[in-house]
Amino acid sequence: MAGAFLMLNRRRKARVFRERINPMREYDDIEFRQRFRLSKILVQELYDQIGPDLEPLTQRNHAIPAMNQICCTLRYYATGSFQRTVGDTCGISRPSASQYIKRVTDAICGLKQRYMTFPHTVAEQQAAKEDFYEMSGMPNVIGADRKSVV
Repeated sequence: MAGAFLMLNRRRKARVFRERINPMREYDDIEFRQRFRLSKILVQELYDQIGPDLEPLTQRNHAIPAMNQICCTLRYYATGSFQRTVGDTCGISRPSASQYIKRVTDAICGLKQRYMTFPHTVAEQQAAKEDFYEMSGMPNVIGADRKSVV
């Protein structure tokens, strides 16, 4: 009985809608690159590829536009900061930042077939070995992922 009384008297915390900016309009090219580590052109290309899948279906409850979701995620990647800090910078809550970082990351990973290929022929493998050696100094590597080196 006492628990029900407490539940009835508990007041709901008022929702806070934060001011959001469009980073593409807010920053010039140099400031944008400093903050997000990519040019506006590359971010626009990324938006063109994954933005339609990220756009909210409604504008109710101040839904976050896809461009803001992408920029929030890029800011997270660029700074290696905490989600709360990135969320504060982007004008969204920590849980929303977490949700959007995951969604955008999954969408970017969905592009891997378009941009990542494995060398199949002996000549392609040899060229990949040479390129990787020039880039990293590691011999006999034809490909790498985050778990292993092939």
